[in-house]
Amino acid sequence: MNPVTHIPRKSAKQGLVLSLLLLVMVMVSALRAHGQAMPDVVCVGETKHYWVDPNPVAGSTYTWQINGVTQVSTTNEIYVTWDLPYTPAGSPYTITVQEKSAAGCYGDVKTGQVQVNAILPVSVSVTASQNPACSGVAVTFTANVINGGTSPSYNWILNGSPAGATSGTYTYMAMAGDVVSCEVNSNAKCVVNNPAMSAPVTMQVNTSPVVTFVPCYDVITSVEAKPFKLKGGLPLNGSYSGGGIWVNNPDPGMFNPQVAPTGPVPVTYTYTNADGCSGSAVGIIQNNPAPVGFICGSDWTDIRDGKIYPTVQIGSQCWLAENLNYGTKIQSSQVQSDNCVIEKYCYNNDPVNCSGFGGLYQWDELMRYDNTPASQGICPPGWHVPVESEWNTLLGFYGGNGNAGDSLQNPASPGFHALPGGVLYLNNTWSFKGLATLFWSSTPAGQINIISHGMNNIDPSVSYYESARSNAFPVRCLRD
Repeated sequence: MNPVTHIPRKSAKQGLVLSLLLLVMVMVSALRAHGQAMPDVVCVGETKHYWVDPNPVAGSTYTWQINGVTQVSTTNEIYVTWDLPYTPAGSPYTITVQEKSAAGCYGDVKTGQVQVNAILPVSVSVTASQNPACSGVAVTFTANVINGGTSPSYNWILNGSPAGATSGTYTYMAMAGDVVSCEVNSNAKCVVNNPAMSAPVTMQVNTSPVVTFVPCYDVITSVEAKPFKLKGGLPLNGSYSGGGIWVNNPDPGMFNPQVAPTGPVPVTYTYTNADGCSGSAVGIIQNNPAPVGFICGSDWTDIRDGKIYPTVQIGSQCWLAENLNYGTKIQSSQVQSDNCVIEKYCYNNDPVNCSGFGGLYQWDELMRYDNTPASQGICPPGWHVPVESEWNTLLGFYGGNGNAGDSLQNPASPGFHALPGGVLYLNNTWSFKGLATLFWSSTPAGQINIISHGMNNIDPSVSYYESARSNAFPVRCLRD
């Protein structure tokens, strides 16, 4: 007999000292005895062997008690089956033993405690971070273990084969129809159903949207520019976000350069489909500092394409002293469209006329398909398409629309320098080159037409004209 737990004893002459010893229960031959100091921990129904060491003195008897109840054994060993009346609720139980020598001398009472644990079933369930999941998005599976002990071991199974993951979680890019389960081996002492296998989780995977973001706005702007609408994310009806208050400011879907940092500023477009799957794409806006030392009357460089425009101070207003010439030339037979490309017409489809008289723009193209009066439109950052009241201020500076035309067309410097560059009507008629021109405002005249102003080199007046937005006129930009 090999003792596992013992309490040394003395001879009767020295004062009897007993040892309480533990041997592992006699159950399965594969189990081995191992040393365990008191207190002992056992499972309900387990039989344990306790004894005192060294070998008993000839003629000695022993009194064993459990919680004060004397046991049958009178030898130096006892077998205890920890079953009824012993229950986990009654733990811990106190075992005592006292030796009495043949001479009638009693040794010390030696005591040990035993904790009786219930036998508990091991179980495991698996939860997925998302199911249905979205394609291209990693899914994390978590094993939820009951009675796993202090350090259970895990074996994740994917489609019937070990996945190679051995922790409490398993993350991978799930495919539709994948079956995931987890086997758990508890290191707790009093358990059954060990190892335990979870119920399988069958994955449903929905298709994530393909999201693109081709900016339909100035990707080069400056901190003095007005807030503008973010456009270009597809599919439509997504949302924009960024790293600060400059996105969705002052309204959802807008970018505010005035509060954004200078340098490259990322903007993210995110779209979520009907299945709840999302995709995103990132665009960059280069936000430049304001130009240093600009004074109206000096030249202005458009940071978007490097073109240089003269400027003129007229009363309280600062105007470009040339028509805007920005964008990509298209043929007059082609309608300008909301395609993320700024398009322009050149009179008679001759690019030389754009160089001399600026581009001609249909109103929606000019405004970037945003009806907000006084917005930047296609003007340079820091400038905008003037509203009707700002045109009236300009005309009032020269005495009103009855006579302002002469001053606005005067070639003397400095000046507004309106040129009779002509216009395009309804994509099919070139008119007035060398005679007249019309300028857009950003003020609608009802639901369809837009207020514009015309002037010619015969009459000194400036006309008021409610034009169809499909006509193509030049634009003069006004400083913000």
